[in-house]
Amino acid sequence: MDENLISINKLSFGYGKELLHKDINMQFNRGKVSAIMGGSGCGKTTILRLIGGQLKPNSGNVNVYLFMKMWHFQCVNTLTYLKM
Repeated sequence: MDENLISINKLSFGYGKELLHKDINMQFNRGKVSAIMGGSGCGKTTILRLIGGQLKPNSGNVNVYLFMKMWHFQCVNTLTYLKM
């Protein structure tokens, strides 16, 4: 089973022409405690909204790996956005 619960790859996001996040990569491992820390207004909530699919990034992808023990089935939810 994959160690990653959430994987963010080359994700960029901004409001208008101003980028808030540029080409970020993050992994959140299964069974580990993780924290997103930073000052007020630095984009912590924006990262969580990108992970949850509430916001659409300019580029990159977010992978959320789910494992359901009762069916021994692994499901990968990939949110991939291509700039058009």
